[in-house]
Amino acid sequence: MEGDEIDFSGIDEDLEQFQQDDIVREALRDGVDLRGYARDIDLELREVEHNSVEGYKVQSAEVLSLHQQIQGCDAILARMQEMLLGFQADLGGISDEIKHLQ
Repeated sequence: MEGDEIDFSGIDEDLEQFQQDDIVREALRDGVDLRGYARDIDLELREVEHNSVEGYKVQSAEVLSLHQQIQGCDAILARMQEMLLGFQADLGGISDEIKHLQ
């Protein structure tokens, strides 16, 4: 890339922080290949991500079934609410008639 320069400002502070980290310091002392370590971590993360996606796919049928059951329950509760409101209105009418008769 022409004209693009890498900004190295702050690199000294980052290196200082890495040198203070116990794990990084130990890895550098033991000669651990950090690139290989990073590659292994990346592969593990990809595998975990893949397994998570597969798990979601497996559970999708159950989630759909649960959603349909919830919609069915909502419909039943809406009908019950209508019936109870009608019953309440009927009781109110009966109450008014009783008061009128008294």
